Amino acid sequence: MAISIEKKHAEIYAKVADEANKASKRFSNKGYKTKPTVYEKLLNKKDVTIEKKKKELADNLHKLIVKTFSVCIKKIKTKKIIEDLKTNLKLLRLLIDKLGDINYYLETVFLEEIGQIKVKGLKSLDKKNLKELSAKEREHVPKKELEKIEFTVYKLIEKSIFLDKKLLDEYKTKEEKIVEQKKVGLKDLESLLKKESELLCHIEAKLPPPSKVRGLLLEETTFSHWASRVLALLVAFENEYEKEKIIFNEIKKNNKTKRRIDKKIKHLIKEKWDLLKIKEKKALSMEEVGEIEEEHLRRFHHWASTSAL
Repeated sequence: MAISIEKKHAEIYAKVADEANKASKRFSNKGYKTKPTVYEKLLNKKDVTIEKKKKELADNLHKLIVKTFSVCIKKIKTKKIIEDLKTNLKLLRLLIDKLGDINYYLETVFLEEIGQIKVKGLKSLDKKNLKELSAKEREHVPKKELEKIEFTVYKLIEKSIFLDKKLLDEYKTKEEKIVEQKKVGLKDLESLLKKESELLCHIEAKLPPPSKVRGLLLEETTFSHWASRVLALLVAFENEYEKEKIIFNEIKKNNKTKRRIDKKIKHLIKEKWDLLKIKEKKALSMEEVGEIEEEHLRRFHHWASTSAL
Protein backbone atom coordinates (compact mmCIF):
# COMPACT_ATOMS: atom_id res chain seq x y z
CA MET A 1 0.00 0.00 0.00
CA ALA A 2 1.40 3.39 -1.02
CA ILE A 3 1.61 6.26 1.44
CA SER A 4 0.96 9.73 0.03
CA ILE A 5 3.62 12.30 0.92
CA GLU A 6 3.30 15.92 -0.14
CA LYS A 7 6.09 17.06 -2.43
CA LYS A 8 7.16 19.78 0.04
CA HIS A 9 7.18 17.27 2.92
CA ALA A 10 9.51 14.99 0.92
CA GLU A 11 11.75 17.94 0.03
CA ILE A 12 12.00 18.94 3.69
CA TYR A 13 12.93 15.47 4.99
CA ALA A 14 15.53 15.10 2.21
CA LYS A 15 16.99 18.48 3.18
CA VAL A 16 17.02 17.63 6.90
CA ALA A 17 18.71 14.27 6.21
CA ASP A 18 21.36 15.98 4.09
CA GLU A 19 22.00 18.68 6.73
CA ALA A 20 22.18 16.07 9.50
CA ASN A 21 24.66 13.94 7.55
CA LYS A 22 26.92 16.95 6.96
CA ALA A 23 26.69 17.96 10.63
CA SER A 24 27.52 14.41 11.71
CA LYS A 25 30.64 14.40 9.52
CA ARG A 26 31.75 17.69 11.10
CA PHE A 27 30.88 16.60 14.63
CA SER A 28 33.38 17.32 17.40
CA ASN A 29 32.97 17.25 21.16
CA LYS A 30 34.24 20.82 21.37
CA GLY A 31 31.97 22.14 18.62
CA TYR A 32 28.85 20.60 20.18
CA LYS A 33 28.67 23.30 22.85
CA THR A 34 26.03 26.00 22.33
CA LYS A 35 26.00 29.62 23.51
CA PRO A 36 22.70 30.21 25.35
CA THR A 37 22.93 34.02 25.11
CA VAL A 38 22.17 33.96 21.36
CA TYR A 39 18.88 32.16 21.98
CA GLU A 40 17.98 34.08 25.11
CA LYS A 41 18.24 37.35 23.17
CA LEU A 42 15.86 36.01 20.53
CA LEU A 43 13.36 34.75 23.10
CA ASN A 44 13.10 38.22 24.66
CA LYS A 45 13.02 40.13 21.36
CA LYS A 46 10.06 42.54 21.13
CA ASP A 47 11.22 45.06 18.51
CA VAL A 48 10.03 42.80 15.70
CA THR A 49 6.74 41.63 14.17
CA ILE A 50 5.12 38.38 15.31
CA GLU A 51 5.54 36.93 11.82
CA LYS A 52 9.28 37.67 11.78
CA LYS A 53 9.85 36.44 15.35
CA LYS A 54 8.09 33.17 14.60
CA LYS A 55 10.30 32.68 11.52
CA GLU A 56 13.47 33.36 13.53
CA LEU A 57 12.34 30.98 16.28
CA ALA A 58 11.45 28.27 13.75
CA ASP A 59 14.78 28.71 11.93
CA ASN A 60 16.72 28.45 15.19
CA LEU A 61 14.67 25.45 16.33
CA HIS A 62 15.61 23.76 13.05
CA LYS A 63 19.31 24.54 13.38
CA LEU A 64 19.56 23.52 17.02
CA ILE A 65 17.64 20.26 16.55
CA VAL A 66 19.87 19.31 13.62
CA LYS A 67 22.97 20.17 15.64
CA THR A 68 21.76 18.38 18.78
CA PHE A 69 20.76 15.15 17.04
CA SER A 70 23.47 14.87 14.36
CA VAL A 71 25.90 13.20 16.72
CA CYS A 72 28.61 10.79 15.64
CA ILE A 73 28.25 8.25 18.46
CA LYS A 74 31.70 6.74 17.80
CA LYS A 75 33.40 10.10 18.48
CA ILE A 76 31.62 11.21 21.64
CA LYS A 77 33.09 11.68 25.07
CA THR A 78 29.93 10.89 27.00
CA LYS A 79 30.63 12.83 30.22
CA LYS A 80 31.32 16.10 28.40
CA ILE A 81 28.57 15.67 25.83
CA ILE A 82 25.94 15.04 28.52
CA GLU A 83 26.42 18.52 29.98
CA ASP A 84 26.24 20.17 26.56
CA LEU A 85 23.23 18.03 25.64
CA LYS A 86 21.44 19.28 28.76
CA THR A 87 22.07 22.88 27.65
CA ASN A 88 20.79 22.17 24.14
CA LEU A 89 17.64 20.45 25.39
CA LYS A 90 16.88 23.31 27.78
CA LEU A 91 17.19 25.82 24.92
CA LEU A 92 15.08 23.69 22.59
CA ARG A 93 12.31 23.50 25.19
CA LEU A 94 12.41 27.30 25.58
CA LEU A 95 12.20 27.82 21.80
CA ILE A 96 9.24 25.44 21.58
CA ASP A 97 7.50 27.15 24.49
CA LYS A 98 7.85 30.57 22.84
CA LEU A 99 6.60 29.20 19.51
CA GLY A 100 3.67 27.81 21.49
CA ASP A 101 2.97 31.28 22.93
CA ILE A 102 2.97 32.78 19.43
CA ASN A 103 0.66 30.08 18.08
CA TYR A 104 -1.67 30.54 21.05
CA TYR A 105 -1.89 34.27 20.28
CA LEU A 106 -2.52 33.59 16.59
CA GLU A 107 -5.12 30.89 17.30
CA THR A 108 -7.09 33.09 19.68
CA VAL A 109 -6.51 36.85 19.71
CA PHE A 110 -5.33 37.31 16.11
CA LEU A 111 -7.98 35.13 14.45
CA GLU A 112 -10.66 36.80 16.58
CA GLU A 113 -9.47 40.27 15.58
CA ILE A 114 -9.49 39.54 11.85
CA GLY A 115 -12.94 37.94 12.13
CA GLN A 116 -11.97 34.33 11.41
CA ILE A 117 -13.27 32.85 14.66
CA LYS A 118 -16.17 33.69 16.91
CA VAL A 119 -15.48 35.25 20.31
CA LYS A 120 -15.01 32.34 22.72
CA GLY A 121 -15.79 32.06 26.41
CA LEU A 122 -12.95 33.14 28.68
CA LYS A 123 -12.53 29.65 30.12
CA SER A 124 -11.87 28.19 26.67
CA LEU A 125 -9.35 30.96 25.96
CA ASP A 126 -7.25 30.23 29.03
CA LYS A 127 -3.88 28.72 28.02
CA LYS A 128 -3.72 26.49 31.10
CA ASN A 129 -7.20 25.22 30.36
CA LEU A 130 -6.24 24.42 26.75
CA LYS A 131 -3.25 22.37 27.93
CA GLU A 132 -5.53 20.34 30.20
CA LEU A 133 -7.93 19.31 27.43
CA SER A 134 -8.25 15.59 26.87
CA ALA A 135 -6.15 13.97 24.16
CA LYS A 136 -9.24 13.51 22.01
CA GLU A 137 -10.12 17.21 22.17
CA ARG A 138 -6.55 18.19 21.31
CA GLU A 139 -6.17 15.87 18.31
CA HIS A 140 -5.46 17.92 15.21
CA VAL A 141 -2.96 15.48 13.69
CA PRO A 142 -5.10 12.69 12.20
CA LYS A 143 -4.02 9.05 11.93
CA LYS A 144 -2.90 9.40 8.31
CA GLU A 145 -0.60 12.26 9.33
CA LEU A 146 0.92 10.13 12.10
CA GLU A 147 1.54 7.41 9.48
CA LYS A 148 3.44 9.97 7.39
CA ILE A 149 5.57 10.85 10.41
CA GLU A 150 6.38 7.16 10.98
CA PHE A 151 7.25 6.81 7.30
CA THR A 152 9.47 9.89 7.58
CA VAL A 153 11.28 8.21 10.51
CA TYR A 154 12.01 5.27 8.18
CA LYS A 155 13.24 7.55 5.36
CA LEU A 156 15.48 9.55 7.70
CA ILE A 157 17.11 6.39 9.05
CA GLU A 158 17.49 5.09 5.50
CA LYS A 159 19.14 8.30 4.28
CA SER A 160 21.32 8.95 7.33
CA ILE A 161 24.95 7.98 7.79
CA PHE A 162 24.88 8.21 11.59
CA LEU A 163 21.69 6.38 12.63
CA ASP A 164 21.55 2.64 13.32
CA LYS A 165 20.46 0.93 10.07
CA LYS A 166 19.36 -2.17 12.00
CA LEU A 167 16.26 -0.17 13.01
CA LEU A 168 15.00 -0.35 9.42
CA ASP A 169 13.96 -3.95 10.10
CA GLU A 170 11.34 -2.65 12.53
CA TYR A 171 9.43 -0.86 9.77
CA LYS A 172 7.09 -2.29 7.20
CA THR A 173 8.32 -0.60 4.06
CA LYS A 174 5.66 1.16 2.02
CA GLU A 175 5.80 2.62 -1.43
CA GLU A 176 6.10 6.40 -1.42
CA LYS A 177 3.64 8.32 -3.57
CA ILE A 178 4.59 11.97 -4.00
CA VAL A 179 1.55 14.23 -4.33
CA GLU A 180 1.17 17.95 -4.86
CA GLN A 181 0.28 20.08 -1.86
CA LYS A 182 -3.38 21.03 -1.59
CA LYS A 183 -4.09 24.72 -1.96
CA VAL A 184 -4.59 26.46 1.36
CA GLY A 185 -6.46 29.63 2.22
CA LEU A 186 -7.46 31.76 5.18
CA LYS A 187 -10.16 29.28 6.18
CA ASP A 188 -7.40 26.69 6.78
CA LEU A 189 -5.29 28.89 9.07
CA GLU A 190 -6.91 27.91 12.37
CA SER A 191 -6.57 24.16 11.73
CA LEU A 192 -2.98 24.60 10.53
CA LEU A 193 -2.01 26.53 13.66
CA LYS A 194 -3.62 23.90 15.89
CA LYS A 195 -1.80 21.13 14.03
CA GLU A 196 1.50 23.00 14.41
CA SER A 197 0.87 23.46 18.13
CA GLU A 198 0.18 19.76 18.61
CA LEU A 199 3.34 18.83 16.68
CA LEU A 200 5.34 21.21 18.88
CA CYS A 201 3.89 19.43 21.93
CA HIS A 202 4.98 16.09 20.45
CA ILE A 203 8.52 17.42 19.91
CA GLU A 204 8.66 18.81 23.45
CA ALA A 205 7.51 15.43 24.80
CA LYS A 206 10.58 13.86 23.15
CA LEU A 207 12.93 16.33 24.86
CA PRO A 208 13.49 15.36 28.50
CA PRO A 209 14.20 18.07 31.08
CA PRO A 210 17.96 18.42 31.74
CA SER A 211 17.61 16.70 35.13
CA LYS A 212 16.38 13.53 33.39
CA VAL A 213 19.23 13.26 30.87
CA ARG A 214 21.35 10.13 31.24
CA GLY A 215 24.18 8.51 29.30
CA LEU A 216 21.79 5.77 28.19
CA LEU A 217 20.32 8.22 25.67
CA LEU A 218 23.63 8.20 23.78
CA GLU A 219 23.74 4.44 23.24
CA GLU A 220 23.54 3.87 19.48
CA THR A 221 20.16 2.13 19.19
CA THR A 222 18.43 4.31 21.78
CA PHE A 223 19.86 7.47 20.27
CA SER A 224 18.84 6.43 16.73
CA HIS A 225 15.24 5.83 17.85
CA TRP A 226 15.21 9.19 19.64
CA ALA A 227 16.93 11.30 16.98
CA SER A 228 14.92 9.92 14.04
CA ARG A 229 11.61 10.66 15.76
CA VAL A 230 12.54 14.20 16.79
CA LEU A 231 13.77 14.96 13.27
CA ALA A 232 10.61 13.46 11.72
CA LEU A 233 8.41 15.61 13.96
CA LEU A 234 10.45 18.67 13.02
CA VAL A 235 9.87 17.86 9.33
CA ALA A 236 6.11 17.53 9.96
CA PHE A 237 5.99 20.87 11.81
CA GLU A 238 7.94 22.65 9.07
CA ASN A 239 5.65 21.24 6.38
CA GLU A 240 2.64 22.81 8.11
CA TYR A 241 4.53 26.04 8.77
CA GLU A 242 5.29 26.36 5.03
CA LYS A 243 1.54 26.31 4.39
CA GLU A 244 1.01 28.96 7.06
CA LYS A 245 3.52 31.26 5.36
CA ILE A 246 1.62 30.91 2.08
CA ILE A 247 -1.59 32.01 3.81
CA PHE A 248 0.07 34.97 5.51
CA ASN A 249 1.53 36.15 2.21
CA GLU A 250 -1.96 35.99 0.74
CA ILE A 251 -3.82 37.76 3.55
CA LYS A 252 -1.26 40.59 3.63
CA LYS A 253 -2.76 41.73 0.34
CA ASN A 254 -5.55 43.17 2.49
CA ASN A 255 -4.15 46.50 3.75
CA LYS A 256 -6.02 46.39 7.06
CA THR A 257 -4.76 42.90 7.86
CA LYS A 258 -1.27 43.76 6.63
CA ARG A 259 -1.06 46.66 9.09
CA ARG A 260 -2.02 44.26 11.88
CA ILE A 261 0.60 41.68 10.84
CA ASP A 262 3.33 44.28 10.31
CA LYS A 263 2.93 45.86 13.75
CA LYS A 264 5.88 45.22 16.09
CA ILE A 265 5.28 43.21 19.24
CA LYS A 266 6.21 46.10 21.56
CA HIS A 267 3.61 48.28 19.82
CA LEU A 268 0.97 45.54 20.08
CA ILE A 269 1.63 45.22 23.81
CA LYS A 270 1.25 48.97 24.30
CA GLU A 271 -1.93 48.97 22.21
CA LYS A 272 -3.44 46.16 24.29
CA TRP A 273 -2.43 47.87 27.53
CA ASP A 274 -4.01 51.18 26.47
CA LEU A 275 -7.26 49.41 25.51
CA LEU A 276 -7.26 47.54 28.82
CA LYS A 277 -6.90 50.78 30.80
CA ILE A 278 -9.73 52.40 28.81
CA LYS A 279 -12.02 49.46 29.54
CA GLU A 280 -11.01 49.48 33.20
CA LYS A 281 -11.73 53.19 33.51
CA LYS A 282 -15.10 52.74 31.82
CA ALA A 283 -15.96 49.82 34.11
CA LEU A 284 -15.22 51.87 37.22
CA SER A 285 -17.43 54.71 36.01
CA MET A 286 -20.45 52.52 35.31
CA GLU A 287 -23.05 51.35 37.79
CA GLU A 288 -23.71 48.04 36.00
CA VAL A 289 -20.17 46.71 36.31
CA GLY A 290 -21.29 43.13 35.68
CA GLU A 291 -22.20 43.93 32.08
CA ILE A 292 -18.66 45.00 31.23
CA GLU A 293 -16.74 42.53 33.38
CA GLU A 294 -16.55 39.87 30.63
CA GLU A 295 -15.21 42.36 28.09
CA HIS A 296 -12.73 43.77 30.60
CA LEU A 297 -11.42 40.28 31.32
CA ARG A 298 -11.19 39.61 27.59
CA ARG A 299 -9.02 42.71 27.15
CA PHE A 300 -6.81 41.51 29.99
CA HIS A 301 -6.51 38.14 28.24
CA HIS A 302 -5.52 39.89 24.99
CA TRP A 303 -2.86 41.94 26.78
CA ALA A 304 -1.48 38.95 28.69
CA SER A 305 -1.32 36.80 25.54
CA THR A 306 0.48 39.54 23.64
CA SER A 307 2.94 40.21 26.47
CA ALA A 308 4.05 36.56 26.37
CA LEU A 309 5.26 36.88 22.75
